[in-house]
Amino acid sequence: DESDCVKKRGRRKIQQLLGRYKNCEVISWFDKIRKRFEAIIASIKELMVCFFCALFDIIPSESRHGKATSFFEIIKNHLKEEVPSKSMFQKALKWFKGWRKEVTPWKNKNAEEEEHNIWDRLYQLIKRELPKIEPQLVTF
Repeated sequence: DESDCVKKRGRRKIQQLLGRYKNCEVISWFDKIRKRFEAIIASIKELMVCFFCALFDIIPSESRHGKATSFFEIIKNHLKEEVPSKSMFQKALKWFKGWRKEVTPWKNKNAEEEEHNIWDRLYQLIKRELPKIEPQLVTF
């Protein structure tokens, strides 16, 4: 029967976030970063976005394209608390990576710039801390 041989369309679902590391290792790094910076983290969304960006900036050989959904699913399944929706995470990721001073601000330029600076400081801290947690990341 033709109905038994229906092929799924689209790209295959990403099962492993990084090629050289297991998802459980990425989760352990996330937990260590969260514990280390819990005093300055304003929201889980902020942490997820900054961690995701720092991780893929430290490991430039890995493409982040299409991996935001995989990362979101891994974190959502790991955390016991409520996380933002996938679309909210993706919008925040797009905002953080695409934000520029010359772009017309959303509502309040100063407030948006201040929020972006706070996220950027957390991103920089995570980027410096990840190689300390996993020394193999220094080689990238």
